[in-house]
Amino acid sequence: MLMPRLTAALLILLSAIGTAAAEQAVGLFPGAANDPRRAARIAFELQAETEIHPSLKPNGWVTKVPLPQAPEITRLPNRDKNGEYAAVSPHYIITCAQRPSDAVLQRVAGVMENSLAVNRAVAETMPILRMRQQPKKHRKMHIRLVPTMESYLQHGGEIGSAGVYQSSRLVYTGNGVSPEDQPCTEETLTRDTVLVAYSALGLRADGSLSNEPVNTQLLTHEGTHQCFVYNNLPIWANEGWAEYISAAPHEGGFVNFEKGFSLISARARRSAILGRLDCPFSLSEFFFMSKERMYALGLHSGSTVDTYTLSAMVTAFFLHMDGERGVAAMRDYLQARAECLPHAKATEILAAPYGGVSALQEVIVNAWQARKINLKLKQQK
Repeated sequence: MLMPRLTAALLILLSAIGTAAAEQAVGLFPGAANDPRRAARIAFELQAETEIHPSLKPNGWVTKVPLPQAPEITRLPNRDKNGEYAAVSPHYIITCAQRPSDAVLQRVAGVMENSLAVNRAVAETMPILRMRQQPKKHRKMHIRLVPTMESYLQHGGEIGSAGVYQSSRLVYTGNGVSPEDQPCTEETLTRDTVLVAYSALGLRADGSLSNEPVNTQLLTHEGTHQCFVYNNLPIWANEGWAEYISAAPHEGGFVNFEKGFSLISARARRSAILGRLDCPFSLSEFFFMSKERMYALGLHSGSTVDTYTLSAMVTAFFLHMDGERGVAAMRDYLQARAECLPHAKATEILAAPYGGVSALQEVIVNAWQARKINLKLKQQK
């Protein structure tokens, strides 16, 4: 008789959150009836989420996105199978070899929850499948914090970086479809982690806060990769969207894409002055550039071409510099990739409103030239 009474009392306790969510919480986790705080947490995660709607420009693109309140964070009592401490926010599980302080968890979870909210708002305009599919609440995205650059590289981090999104898909063999054109769904993801070194978070080696600022741009960049993963984008668009969204500052309870565009423009101007936008490749070659080449050019300080800034510039062109035509072209392009059309076909769709990729290259170069930014791309054959 005790358990039914506890369950009934729990449902009354959680009525403010929502009876349906509370019943679902007790049904999924019967032991929660003995732990009202844990049950309240579960019910909170299962309730319908408050929608965050962006402000839109006349061309249908986003100007500002309101940010959510500071997230509630719950520590898990035991270390996980890897011996790491773990804590959960509404949409993330954060693991760390050392027990992180509350301030560290708030710092990381706050940025990641903000990043997710922004990408969900973008998904109201663009087909970002992961954001539209509303994955199950109890399947959280993973953030792993590591104390040293040595451990970062040992866990698969990229040389020259301090944060990376790691994903892998089951590649179906023998069906005649190249790996990059395979469908990408939640079921095909076998790894889904943002790996970040302490140094990018303003943390000391012991995990305590230092006076160094947190690299919110890096966290948002990698979090955007995690949100876009189902689109299975080529590297220019993958990095372009991550660079574009992470450039927008979080200020006064909003993410401001107009200011982000201004910052991308300023960054492009600096790169152009340094000659790092004198590209020995055409726009078509950039669209089909391999991940290895883009990283080799963009991650190392001795690089001659700033491919990361270029990816942000191309993305920003469609969203800020070409009105309704640009936004529609990008939307159709992402939809083509969401439907797993081949890269070549999706690129044709992107360039079709301009008369092809060669004509699109000229339009993009001229648009940036009008802003006194000298982008040089090799003439297409």
